[in-house]
Amino acid sequence: MYSFIFYFIYLGQISQKNTGPWVARCIASMIVTVFLFIHLCFIYSLIKFILLSLYDINIAFSSGKNHTTKILFWYPIALVLILVVFKYFNKKRVNQMVENYKQKQFYYSFYNILKFILMFILPLIISIWLTKHSIS
Repeated sequence: MYSFIFYFIYLGQISQKNTGPWVARCIASMIVTVFLFIHLCFIYSLIKFILLSLYDINIAFSSGKNHTTKILFWYPIALVLILVVFKYFNKKRVNQMVENYKQKQFYYSFYNILKFILMFILPLIISIWLTKHSIS
């Protein structure tokens, strides 16, 4: 799934005149990290909803810290996650994906665009709904 997302963004970036393979790889890695974060938040909100509705256990990340302290805590974690994703999609793996997906014609078909949007929107909407209904 994340290879699909990476290649979807990578193909769009590599076809532009002013970006090269390295820039396209960086941008695609950042977008994959955003998708990974959204999917992790979806899993967290699902677990939180199930635990609160079935067992009345609240696992919310609430503390007395202000917003700036929370943001400063998450920046290094996000940076490390971006670097891990960037290292995972190395040149060799990207070349293999290009060769694998090059065989498919019309990569930006209606189905692939819809699949890309649903991988982003659906977990986001469901996690917002679950979080709204699991607030105690």
